[in-house]
Amino acid sequence: GGGSGGMDDDADVELLSNAEPLCYLLDASHSLAASTLAELNGGGSGEPRAIIHYLKPLSTFLHLIASLCANSSMVQSVFTSEFLPDGLLPGVVSVIAALAPSVSSLNEAANSRRQQMLAEEVSTVRHATAAVRSISTLAYLGGGFARDWIRRSLRCDGMATGPARTICIIASQVLPALGKGSSSEHECCAALASSTLNLLVDLLVDADVAFQMDTLDCFSLSGSLNFGRDRVSGFAPYFVSGEGVHGEVTLAASSVLSCLAVNLSRNAFDAKSASSGLAPARIAAMGGGVAVALDVLSTLISSGEVSFPASTKQVATAHSILSSVVAMLVGLKQVIYLHEDDEVRSVALTVRNEIVNSLTSSTPLGRVVAFLASAPLSLLLAKKSALSIELSQAMDAAANYREGRMDGGGRYGAWGRFLTPRRVSRKASRRRAVARTVALSSEGDVDNAREDAQLDLDDVVVMAQALLLVWGEHAEDIAEDYFSEEVVDGPDRQSLLQNSPCTLLLSKASTSSLQPRAAATALNVANLNLISRSAGAGAVLVGGSAKSDAAILSAKIVKMCLRHANATAGGDHSHHDALIRLSAFRVALGGGSHLFQVLLGAFDKLVGGGVEECYAEGTERLVLMVIVILETVAVSVKSQPDLARAILLGGEQSEDWRLVDKIVSLIMSTSDLMSASREIQNKVDNRMLNLLCLLTCACLHVVSNLWKSCRLTCKKNSNVSLESAHACGLIVSYLTNSKNAETTSLVSQVVVDLTRCSLLALMALEENNSLQDQVPTSVVHQKCILLDLLTRSLDIATIEAVSRVQTKSLGGVKFVEDLFDSGPMECWKVLLSSGDAPAASAAASSWLTGFSSSIGRCHAPNWNVASFLQANPTEQEATSTWCAFGSALRLAKDLSPAGSDSESPFRQCNALHVLTHGEASFS
Repeated sequence: GGGSGGMDDDADVELLSNAEPLCYLLDASHSLAASTLAELNGGGSGEPRAIIHYLKPLSTFLHLIASLCANSSMVQSVFTSEFLPDGLLPGVVSVIAALAPSVSSLNEAANSRRQQMLAEEVSTVRHATAAVRSISTLAYLGGGFARDWIRRSLRCDGMATGPARTICIIASQVLPALGKGSSSEHECCAALASSTLNLLVDLLVDADVAFQMDTLDCFSLSGSLNFGRDRVSGFAPYFVSGEGVHGEVTLAASSVLSCLAVNLSRNAFDAKSASSGLAPARIAAMGGGVAVALDVLSTLISSGEVSFPASTKQVATAHSILSSVVAMLVGLKQVIYLHEDDEVRSVALTVRNEIVNSLTSSTPLGRVVAFLASAPLSLLLAKKSALSIELSQAMDAAANYREGRMDGGGRYGAWGRFLTPRRVSRKASRRRAVARTVALSSEGDVDNAREDAQLDLDDVVVMAQALLLVWGEHAEDIAEDYFSEEVVDGPDRQSLLQNSPCTLLLSKASTSSLQPRAAATALNVANLNLISRSAGAGAVLVGGSAKSDAAILSAKIVKMCLRHANATAGGDHSHHDALIRLSAFRVALGGGSHLFQVLLGAFDKLVGGGVEECYAEGTERLVLMVIVILETVAVSVKSQPDLARAILLGGEQSEDWRLVDKIVSLIMSTSDLMSASREIQNKVDNRMLNLLCLLTCACLHVVSNLWKSCRLTCKKNSNVSLESAHACGLIVSYLTNSKNAETTSLVSQVVVDLTRCSLLALMALEENNSLQDQVPTSVVHQKCILLDLLTRSLDIATIEAVSRVQTKSLGGVKFVEDLFDSGPMECWKVLLSSGDAPAASAAASSWLTGFSSSIGRCHAPNWNVASFLQANPTEQEATSTWCAFGSALRLAKDLSPAGSDSESPFRQCNALHVLTHGEASFS
């Protein structure tokens, strides 16, 4: 018997020696964790000091599991298998929750005694941090399944509080004490607090409303709703203890706030949330969190100089704060106009006004936002200024040396810094480099900072620009509210001026801590100028990227600022003041000549022999950016013709006709492509043709406004000295003057050809879809685009015909006679009679009725078509749409039940309304 037992022992030893070491380690860790959980659940001591030894084996096992999982499928396999001991996650969290008060007391005691925590205490805190981070890693890697599994696991097993409240309690109790920012215990507590909040962030993603509300209630303070500078917010302790934008606790807290703000609409309109009566307090709590976050963001500026967020942590914190404010303002707009509870709407309105007031009244905050919206451009400009200043100083020094007034500096004087290493010794070169670094902490620092956080910084730029746009939208709402109250003497325009970011955009850009002092002094450029250059700063607009988003948003900001400048100038009693304000916009934009280069580069890609390859690569973003800029040009033709001329001709005194020729070429190529598409089926990609037609509509918008503004007042085109006083008269003269003065005008012939092609394309579209019971949304959109082309073309042709009749030149109306022969006339009749405006106009009511029924809001107060359009107004001076498509679609998705298709019906409804508007304009 003994021999046999010895042989068995030898076999076990051999088996273990041949086993994989990692498997053996994992098995041992699993056994230890299982026995620890059994002891903990079997009635182990609940005293914090007594259960510290539970934490280490559980934390080690979790850390090992998280380290071995590389993707979501591995995490899912772990969770669905029986490998994890029962109650592991709740056990770990309960142990950490029991230790949290002790950690807090140890931290406070160490702070008061000015002594460090014991090594054992620090080790315990670090094990707790490792456990929390392991759970967070599993939630992040595992995706939606893992997050739901963890939430359900923490919600079970008899925990005294819900998982969200438990996590928040731990975070609040382990917050580091103030006054010991560099101590080891402060760092340990900060790491545990930030890790706990980051776990909360991971679990908030795709969480249900109940979990979201439980989380928000942890940051809500009881008592009366207080707004103002003396407000107290549940988020404040985390931002105060987080060392501003430099602290990891601040980053984690701002991430929690961002997650809650993104879901504001869904949570506010939830039936259970509304019936609880806590919705006003919850919105107030989020408003207080945003106010504290904005205060933290404003600390980036000191003595008029913005501290550049160089590290990844600082960049991420700035991005989280900005995204919180943007999401908050977007959600508040839906609540203000659509929520059925008057108290909720009132609180939302107050919070909105407070946020806008903070952005408007706080000069440091506004300057930080503007700087972040243009950070890459301002730093690039500063670097160029620094090099220019160095070169100027070197030339002055060389002149002094030549005249014998040089005190020293070696054989080459100040020119030495520009010599190659072969001409100067390494030692001297290194010495000059060190001196240059001390005097001008510019180029190297900027490059290193950009290298550390290049991608994240681009995201911050996009979010800062988005904040400027949303801020401007709410300023328009505030002005509209004043106007609706019928206050005397037009305070709506004054209110727009006070609340709009336009004043900030027209002001001088702030300098950065990374800019050399000499360059900062020489930097004299407006925020709007820098932001507008994002469109031409090498942005990759093919495909999707943060830089392409910044290019589009910067174009929208220029357009918004122009619209606000025009509106506020229109309300001035002094015409002189109005002209000054419009002139300030033009100066702040730098004259607009750089937009000429942006448009010219874009048209070079979109017009020419390789146009099909270009569109095949996916250039929706490039087309969208060009459309927005062209809409800005169309608006400026009426209000600021000097700016329109500068953008179209390359400067106030320039006459570069390349862009104008490209615009005409694009219109001609659209006609050719439409003809080819009609003659040979499936030869032309419909998506490419639609994009080209949309861009052509924007070009015709510019030409139409040019014709409306100065075609009728232009004198004989052959005599340039007799042009109209309008700054764009020169452009109209060029477009109505071909090389041979005896032939018909250039644009008129192009417009007639386009009208003919659009008419035939519409007829073909109607014929191809006449037998379908329900026309697809894509076909409705295509018809809308063609109708818009026809309308723009007819506008130009009408003004051209009137001008020729008045001047009795160029054959009068003969150039359009063939459009109204017997054949085309039948087409006009068919189009005019095919529209079903009443049926299309009822689409909004029918869609909203069906949508309201699906979410249980059929008879809710303030829930109607008018309120829906107030909450999602269409963009001004843009292609006609029924409402703000993005925000409306987001609201529909937020409020729709899981698994339902809310997008397709809404897209159909929006397309029908666009068609209704297009048919009315065409008729």
